[in-house]
Amino acid sequence: MIRTCTFRQLSQVAGIFINIINRKCKFTVRSQKKFLMAGISHQSSSFSPLEQKIMKDKEPSDSKEFVGNLKNGIWLFGLSSWVFGITDRSIASFADGYLSALDLTQLFTAATFFVAWLFLKPTSRV
Repeated sequence: MIRTCTFRQLSQVAGIFINIINRKCKFTVRSQKKFLMAGISHQSSSFSPLEQKIMKDKEPSDSKEFVGNLKNGIWLFGLSSWVFGITDRSIASFADGYLSALDLTQLFTAATFFVAWLFLKPTSRV
């Protein structure tokens, strides 16, 4: 029989294990930060409230950095896709030796979307 657990129950169990581990040995600030980044809440008497606040403040900057990298990665993938699409349409249009109205419409549409994609480049906020 498989028993399902909610996320709240799993996080409570993880918190209990972390409290037991904290009593057995001292954690460094770095390992405490890893637990905070994993989203597991814990209480530790070995760190001052200021140190705990500093560790919690570091987490959003890491997630913001990840989201920024993800946005740039998606934009670069889209950029290369549009370049490939325009190149493919250009080769297909010029392959038969003349341009039809449909070929020009397809090239113009792809070029318009490509330029629009260039304007969607994510800004870097440092």
